[in-house]
Amino acid sequence: MKKMLLIPTLLLALALMLGACTLPFPGGAPAATEDTTRAETDPLTEPTATPLTDIATKVGGATDQPPAVTNTPIPTVEVLEPSSTPVTPDVVVTAITAPQAVRIQFKPGTTSGTVEGELNAGQTSFYVLSANAGQVMTVIVWSPNNDVYLTVSGASTGTALVQVSEKLTSWTAPLAATQDYYLSVTASGGRTSFSVTIDLPISVAGSTPIPTGLMDPYVVLGTPDHEDTATGDSFTDWASPGADELPDDSYIRLQFKDAKLYVTGKQLGFSTWWFTWHALSDFYLEMTFNTKDCSGKDAYGTIIRGPEHNAGVSYGYVVAFSCDGSYWIFRLDGIDPWDAENLVAWSESDYIITGSDKTNVMGIQAIGDTITVYANGHQIAEVVDDEYSGGRFGVFVSPASTANFTYRLMKIAYWDLKGE
Repeated sequence: MKKMLLIPTLLLALALMLGACTLPFPGGAPAATEDTTRAETDPLTEPTATPLTDIATKVGGATDQPPAVTNTPIPTVEVLEPSSTPVTPDVVVTAITAPQAVRIQFKPGTTSGTVEGELNAGQTSFYVLSANAGQVMTVIVWSPNNDVYLTVSGASTGTALVQVSEKLTSWTAPLAATQDYYLSVTASGGRTSFSVTIDLPISVAGSTPIPTGLMDPYVVLGTPDHEDTATGDSFTDWASPGADELPDDSYIRLQFKDAKLYVTGKQLGFSTWWFTWHALSDFYLEMTFNTKDCSGKDAYGTIIRGPEHNAGVSYGYVVAFSCDGSYWIFRLDGIDPWDAENLVAWSESDYIITGSDKTNVMGIQAIGDTITVYANGHQIAEVVDDEYSGGRFGVFVSPASTANFTYRLMKIAYWDLKGE
């Protein structure tokens, strides 16, 4: 099995609490740093909270048959992403008659969108969209109590890809056929609001079969050992032990807003990270990001194999994507003084979707000294480095041109491969 990796960025000031660190881009003179002994002297202990229960638990139940689709035109409706503030519509939904299917079409130039609605107990809403073989579809369902479940099936092949009995609220997979795909969401509890976010990056030009090297961990590795749709239940993963608020200092802010997790880098030219308490050695890690407003080398991603909490040191491997469709991988060996080594300098990839308000799935496989990095299911880099073999992972942010660059972390899932 292979591994994944990506990220190149330089940093220079440290915000090291539960796991925060900040550094400037390469080439600048050392900036004034925060006290690097802070993590040693703070009376913090490792969180004792129990990890989140996997969302993808199995339950009994049957799957409703998808409705037939007709082509009777109905006036279009613009649907906004759920938010407390107005946002630009990112998807156009056209209702289809008999019976109540809803055709989803992304606005020109976009590959993702969100629809929302309300359901009574036991009620199901149906959607349908067209997709090509080789595309990787990601669907994330949100509801206040995580009790709205997804089904996915092929309209032409009749293949059931996800059944309601699986009780899934998120799903990512490569598509094997060019056809319409039915999506439905069913409320298992009482009346509830919901949103469905669909991401469908373009397929490789000229390809009909699934492209070589396409990686779907849910197919290859099965059910993840940990899955978090970042709706607020994972607060203790990110907050300092005993804290009532998420980190918010002069370099980085993490914030749950409207059941969504946002990460903000506050200082232009500085890269900052914040660790969770989850530690892994050999693993496959998948993180889904939405870029919000960004440009150029505004970067987002993760740091892996970092130190224990309160270790008083900073190290690990950073993998980052940028707004302009590049990736960067570097090894951090220390910050006082700054010590890092580029493993892959900024490099362009056709598989990273560029621009603002775009969704990208980053996959990282780390086994032994080999780290393999994937973008939307496609392998884009592999490095071999044996400096660090395990440790905590976290989020990474580096605003290069956008003040207070903010991205949304939509989902985290990992598969513990130790011993496999």
